[in-house]
Amino acid sequence: MSNVVLSLWVRYEVLKAAAASQRAERGQGVIEYAGALVIATVLVATVLTVGPGAISGLFTNIVTTVQSFFSGKLAALS
Repeated sequence: MSNVVLSLWVRYEVLKAAAASQRAERGQGVIEYAGALVIATVLVATVLTVGPGAISGLFTNIVTTVQSFFSGKLAALS
């Protein structure tokens, strides 16, 4: 009889642990989403602090670099 009781008790503990882990996993996404929102907020605040002049200069540099890269590749093909 004690083996049956022990077996039932082990099953109960395993099911209880599985239910607890499912609850923890369900809340984990909320924590990750909140962390992503904090990072996005910091990035937006940084961009707004730098100002539109620096942002337009950054995009101009990126476009110029990409344009010169592709111009060089096209010239090499000719």
